Amino acid sequence: MYTFSTHHLRCICIAFILCLLLAFAGHSAAQPVRPDKLIASIGPQGWPPFLIRAEKPEDSSGIMLEVLRRITQRTGVQLQIVEYPEKRAMAVLGSDKLHVYFKSPNWVHNPQRYLWSDTVLDIAEVVISRRAVPYSPDDIASDQSLTLGTVLGFLYPEFSDGFMSGRLSRSDCSTPYESLRMLQLRRVDAVLDCEYVTRYYMQNNPSFRDEFVISKPYTPKHGYGFVFGNTQELADYLPIFNAELARMKKNGELQEIIERYIGSTPK
Repeated sequence: MYTFSTHHLRCICIAFILCLLLAFAGHSAAQPVRPDKLIASIGPQGWPPFLIRAEKPEDSSGIMLEVLRRITQRTGVQLQIVEYPEKRAMAVLGSDKLHVYFKSPNWVHNPQRYLWSDTVLDIAEVVISRRAVPYSPDDIASDQSLTLGTVLGFLYPEFSDGFMSGRLSRSDCSTPYESLRMLQLRRVDAVLDCEYVTRYYMQNNPSFRDEFVISKPYTPKHGYGFVFGNTQELADYLPIFNAELARMKKNGELQEIIERYIGSTPK
């Protein structure tokens, strides 16, 4: 009868262990990589309808937060909502303090420093005016002298020549809602703002809806989505995140969320 030597037994054991390790490695490689937790920030004021601030950050809502909550839940990732001012948020993004924020790469210097999700919404700036005295972007760019409702700290490069010459005057407010109230009270001739933001306030204020008209966009559309810190763990997770976002677009779920906040989707 053939008997195994100690050397043969040792070789068999080593081969068996190697097979187990290879099988385990293959199984692990096939598993999607997910972080245990994502930390997202909402600013002190939010940005309705995308981010609607509540007293506690975790109770906040909005289009972008709903999308983020659904994707993280379905991909088995815990979501924590914190509050940082924007500059602070971008400074700590990618650290253990913050993993994801809400941005367009068009609004960031050196966007290649970060990881970007697929676009959630395409947003653009429009002119809002009273139905009785409508203004188009061409009217704003013409030789008329106008006072425009603007948001404090925002730049409007498309009309910079008019502002620099003094033909156009800014009436700065701290929020888009305040700008629309100024328009309603006839203290400004028109307002410059994002179409989604305007439709949200018109949806929730019947007097705005009846009185105001929205022009065609005067800026190119910017892809608005999620910006992630540039880490290997988040880079591995991003394809999973984008796949779930694509499903929400295809099955109409994203559209349903948008319409719940603003009524109809901008064309």
